[in-house]
Amino acid sequence: MATRISILLANAIADSIGTSLNSGSIEIRTGAAPAATTDADSGTLLWSFTFDASAFDAAAAGVATNQEVWTGASVASGTAAHFRVKTSGAVVNAQGTVGSGSGDIDLSSDVVVSPGVITIGAGNFSITVPQV
Repeated sequence: MATRISILLANAIADSIGTSLNSGSIEIRTGAAPAATTDADSGTLLWSFTFDASAFDAAAAGVATNQEVWTGASVASGTAAHFRVKTSGAVVNAQGTVGSGSGDIDLSSDVVVSPGVITIGAGNFSITVPQV
């Protein structure tokens, strides 16, 4: 039988992850994500945003969600395909897919034209710790 964790522990873990990312950053890049978060960045950097010191809400039901709007100018043109979330020390702690109508982050358009602006609204990015 698998070990099961409580909602209290799932929330504590999600809060810890959110806290470790406060003052960190998110990058939107072209191409496939690297195989592991420890691998070097891949693809072309299209956009990045630095989080405030309290970027994530307190977790509920094992989910910590961004509480701020992330908006900024694109730095290159291309098709958004993956993101990387980094701590303030530039350590990659999470990565996933980006798409239009799909992906872990759903953009209104995955085609980025520079100069341009990308916005990820409050509540549109979350970190989930499953209760098992």
